[in-house]
Amino acid sequence: MSDFVEVKLSCITFENISKSPVMILHSKEEHFFIPIWIGHYEAQVLYYQLRGEAFPRPLSHDLIVSIIKEADLKVTKLLITRLEESTYYAELFLQNSKQKEISMDCRPSDGVILALKTGAPILVSAEIIAASSQDDYFGNICNDELDFMRWLEMLNQDPDEIEH
Repeated sequence: MSDFVEVKLSCITFENISKSPVMILHSKEEHFFIPIWIGHYEAQVLYYQLRGEAFPRPLSHDLIVSIIKEADLKVTKLLITRLEESTYYAELFLQNSKQKEISMDCRPSDGVILALKTGAPILVSAEIIAASSQDDYFGNICNDELDFMRWLEMLNQDPDEIEH
């Protein structure tokens, strides 16, 4: 697994021009971040997950987690494996009670939601890290890593707590 680096979900933000949601995956140890454009529904679920809040009724991802647990399976990891034509691909790994591991193709946003809900690690391939366009996208926002970390902290703040 040395070709993969563990990441955390740092925040959900919106791209300035299209107003599309973007999840930011970040590794403090490796000093990189990866923006992945996602759907509005997944952004809302991830936003609630980051804040430690739950919807009043179970959503589809909650149902999937319940099915996984009832089937005596465990989510072991999410691998974000490749980037092709601006689309990220991922594999969700499940393990049964006999320690047999299987992988399933999934969208990174769905995989991140399931990984967060089950406590499984999220890993990104070294190839994606090398090919990431993070400098192009965030170059005008952040001059260095400290600026980026401050920017992430600001994005994760409650709007009522931000000083004007």
